[in-house]
Amino acid sequence: VMDPSSEVSIKYGVTDITKYGKTAEVSEIHVHDQYSAGIYPRNDIATIILSSPILYSETASPIDLAETDSGNYAGEDAMVSGWGCVLEGGSVSKILQAVQVPVITNEVCTDRYGSSAITDDMLCAGYLPVGDKGPCKGDSGGPMVSKKGEQIGVVSCGRECARPGVYTRVSTLNEWISQHSISVKMNSCRILTYIQAAIVVLLTCNNYYV
Repeated sequence: VMDPSSEVSIKYGVTDITKYGKTAEVSEIHVHDQYSAGIYPRNDIATIILSSPILYSETASPIDLAETDSGNYAGEDAMVSGWGCVLEGGSVSKILQAVQVPVITNEVCTDRYGSSAITDDMLCAGYLPVGDKGPCKGDSGGPMVSKKGEQIGVVSCGRECARPGVYTRVSTLNEWISQHSISVKMNSCRILTYIQAAIVVLLTCNNYYV
């Protein structure tokens, strides 16, 4: 468990990061105990415990997480969002961007990245063979949401932009997320409500580009 300084907070309820939004201070950050850094990080996920609850509104609401036995989603379309670069080598966006991408099988993804790169805790999506839409540098930590409105992935890493993107598979780590959404500081064990990946699920992949 990491204990961030009192200056760490999250902003929510806005799509333009230059605009004023509601904020909540962060009290704890739980990084997966088997997180392995590298070009293709393993167990690339963490949870954030907030000091105060999110105030739900039309611009901030909970999202369901994919269940452990929810399948692999291959062949389905999903929505990915973030404030990352809109072009390779470009600047990050001030306005939240979103794009629909098709989920591909891990076998197809392995053909692109190699047999040792893609593991069961990962999910891949993108347009093949080259790809023209998907996450880029600065999008890590952003949510991948199915058409059913469930969060099935979190942007992790990849080779260049959208060729294809590699995501942390939420269904595989659902139990870990649930177990680590409880404050270790509070006797009452207040459970953190799931919001969006940018708030609840924090990716530690440092650079989307390879």
